[in-house]
Amino acid sequence: MNMNILFLFTLVASALETAPAAVAPAAGIGALGLDARALAFQVVNFGILLLLLRRFAYRPILNVLEHRRATIEESLRSANTIAQEKQSLVREKQAVLREAQTQAQAIVSRSQQQAGDIVRTAETEARRRAEKIFAQAKAKITQEENIVRSGLKKEALYLVAEATEKIIDQKLDSPSDAALIKRALQEVQAH
Repeated sequence: MNMNILFLFTLVASALETAPAAVAPAAGIGALGLDARALAFQVVNFGILLLLLRRFAYRPILNVLEHRRATIEESLRSANTIAQEKQSLVREKQAVLREAQTQAQAIVSRSQQQAGDIVRTAETEARRRAEKIFAQAKAKITQEENIVRSGLKKEALYLVAEATEKIIDQKLDSPSDAALIKRALQEVQAH
């Protein structure tokens, strides 16, 4: 309907421009070579055209532009938010990595300390066992040495008694036998 009104105004304006004008003396605007009626219709036509364009063309275009501007602003806000979240996640990731490295170093340190403690304990236990084995061996050697000495002493006494009896051709009593054996042993040890 508005287009029809525009079309009518355009027809009227065209008819008025082509209609013969009364010859008037050239004064005012006419002196400049302009037709006042034609100028008035053209101003009205321009106004109507401006209103129609404003209602049917400019507003939709402005609405589309406003929608695009809002979309772009929202996208920029979203991009800023995402960038901030990304930075936050990077910082959090670095913090987690630092914490993991700290924990790993602590675990390695504890493991090394525990390994050192285990080695020291094992060395102490091995030393203790070695000393115990050495002491047992020494005691056993001493015991065997005493047994062997006792046996040698008895054997030597027996041999000396036998030898003395054959040399003297008589049996000595115990005290004189013991004194003779003792003197013979001292002589043997001296050599």
